[in-house]
Amino acid sequence: NGIIEFDQNQRIIYANPAALDIFSMPPEKMLGCHVTQLFQAEDDERLSSLIKSIQTKGDFSDQHIKVSLDKCILNVCLVPSDINQNTHVIIMEDITVRETAQKELLEANNKLEVLARIDGLTEVSNRRHFDELLHKEWGRLRREKGELTLLLCDVDYFKNYNDTYGHLMGDTCLTNIAQAINAILQRPSDIVARYGGDEFVILLPNTNLDGVVYLAEEIQ
Repeated sequence: NGIIEFDQNQRIIYANPAALDIFSMPPEKMLGCHVTQLFQAEDDERLSSLIKSIQTKGDFSDQHIKVSLDKCILNVCLVPSDINQNTHVIIMEDITVRETAQKELLEANNKLEVLARIDGLTEVSNRRHFDELLHKEWGRLRREKGELTLLLCDVDYFKNYNDTYGHLMGDTCLTNIAQAINAILQRPSDIVARYGGDEFVILLPNTNLDGVVYLAEEIQ
């Protein structure tokens, strides 16, 4: 951990080798430097606010911030000096690896969540996602006294098509149909999902009968 000690004027009076390495500064340049000059402007303000809080209230509980430098991410913590009551100490922990790992994990989880909702072949919503949305929209529109419409689509003669042209062409056929339906739906709340092998379902919140008939004809 990098360690810096500063006086009441916020001038650095001590820096350990780790702190010097973090900021790539020699001792003669860091010693005497104002402590807030080490960080970027936004982080300087946050650090100054912490220092002021400590100096005026003497409150060291949960006094830490996270700052970003060019090459690392630091958890910066302020603590009182054990030796001199007129000085304070900054302890800087390099959390770059941890933060990077957490970010990558979050991104991976988000991708998995998206994949869990999408049908792998047609790239529209899958049955599981449809079930979740139906439950959610049913409850919402029941409370709001709104209209909820459901369209079920079954592809005619798909078995014959599959038997004649093969499963690869059948997969392409289903994908094209799914994307054609999706292109007709204009509102973000309108969802098409693959319900079964050659069946699709369209969920249309706040859609009256005239609107449903129009969309159904467009889809056909």
